[in-house]
Amino acid sequence: MADSSKTNYSEIKSWLQVYKETVDERKRKQLQNVIVLSCMPLVKRIARGLARRSTDPVEDIIQVGSVGLVKAVHFYNPEVSENFRTYATYLITGEIRH
Repeated sequence: MADSSKTNYSEIKSWLQVYKETVDERKRKQLQNVIVLSCMPLVKRIARGLARRSTDPVEDIIQVGSVGLVKAVHFYNPEVSENFRTYATYLITGEIRH
């Protein structure tokens, strides 16, 4: 598992590849959970940055950002976007602002 101080996106990229190829729903859900937990530092950093301009509690913003991260895992296509972090940042930010 990735260190909490430094997210290992090459490892996440390999998990995403397995996630896309797996047909067993239970295994897909487990992989999704591992990926989401590994990327939570990204969600927290984005949420803290956007919380400065909002009156909403940062915990609520993190929760909404997590929805964007789950969508990023589900919809990510490595053939379209090579960099998962950039794609996830876009969806996380969009979900928070929406």
